[in-house]
Amino acid sequence: MTIERFERLLQQYLLQQMTEEELKEFLDAAVLPEFEPVLKAALDRDLQSTTIAGSSAEGQAEQSFESFRQLMTGHDTGPAPKYRRMQTGFAWLRYAAILILVAGTVIWMLTKKAPDQNDQQPLAQEITPVDIAPGGNRAQLTLSDGSVILLDSAVDGMLAQQGNAKIVKLNNGQLVYAQKDEKTGNPLTNDPVRTDHPGGHSPSFNTLTTPRGGQYKLTLPDGSNVWLNAASSITYPTAFTAKERVVTITGEAYFEVAKNAARPFIVKKGTTSVTVLGTHFNVNAYEDEANLKVTLLEGSVKVSSEAGNRKWENKAEHSAILKPGQQAVVKPHSPLAINYSPDIDKVMAWKNGIFNFHRASLQEVMRQLSRWYNVDVIYEKGIPAMEFGGEMGRDLTLAQVLKGFEDMEIHFRIEAGNRLIVMP
Repeated sequence: MTIERFERLLQQYLLQQMTEEELKEFLDAAVLPEFEPVLKAALDRDLQSTTIAGSSAEGQAEQSFESFRQLMTGHDTGPAPKYRRMQTGFAWLRYAAILILVAGTVIWMLTKKAPDQNDQQPLAQEITPVDIAPGGNRAQLTLSDGSVILLDSAVDGMLAQQGNAKIVKLNNGQLVYAQKDEKTGNPLTNDPVRTDHPGGHSPSFNTLTTPRGGQYKLTLPDGSNVWLNAASSITYPTAFTAKERVVTITGEAYFEVAKNAARPFIVKKGTTSVTVLGTHFNVNAYEDEANLKVTLLEGSVKVSSEAGNRKWENKAEHSAILKPGQQAVVKPHSPLAINYSPDIDKVMAWKNGIFNFHRASLQEVMRQLSRWYNVDVIYEKGIPAMEFGGEMGRDLTLAQVLKGFEDMEIHFRIEAGNRLIVMP
């Protein structure tokens, strides 16, 4: 079995989406030494943000793998490790996800008797999906030649080179474009070759895409940092050589832009653009959200949008300059509006690793869960009108999040195939 095949089986296993044959194939391979690094890496990834008191993430991954190996081989090489109470409540279940799932499956395999010919109970009823793990650092990078690199399975280090930029994957869910002059060590953002120059050449473009259940951080060639939320993307040049630094996005992204007065930084989504010199701001531009929102935390930005409503004005461009703590709201077929007191904590909750459901509707909550847990939400009997509140960690499993809604007059059911059923 190849490493790629084992990684795919591991992912299917964690999502509880495998056949009995695939399950046997995975468990047979899991005890082989060549797949030990893959299992340890999976444990280590889940431990990056939730640690056991007094132990490093690497040490915990090593202990968990040893417990896993003992379970799989049936041999005990020493006293079982004694874990102290977690510092972060429910985070223990995330930490133990791989070990618990493996333990449950092994026990099931050891105790499952041979099927009786008269027993017509289908296998799907014997293996019941228990939960869905939270999202994590998952993304894919599409290079200028169309080739794709899956970042969650790629080895840390230099992945490729695009022009003068070396693309480096770090071990904390971050992609960096290291672009410096080898002689001087200075950034190459002031390269005289420009796309708007008759003799210049066009730069190559890359695209970073996060799936549902993924997030990623990107450092652009100019040093600007971008955090992508789930189900989002950003397309950018591998070298900012034009008069303007232009990127396009889908979904949601938070920007900390490197200052460069000579080259304004522009974020585009459809007919909306955000122009900055150096600042911190968030753009929520999901297609399934009613409005596009640009929220400014620091500095100053100019938000422009073509309304395109001929009833009141023919494709007029409307713009506004935001001050820190303000939010531009772009509504379809309407003038650009300003929210002078947005809930900044709610806007930035995703980047800070939490869900903020303050005054959120059921549909808003379900959209967030759908993106982060990669589930399809199905409303069994219509969509009830209700308002939520409170905060929860994004490192919780889906079942743990839903448990927090138990006091509301609504129930949920998780089904195989990543389906979340809403039952009023």
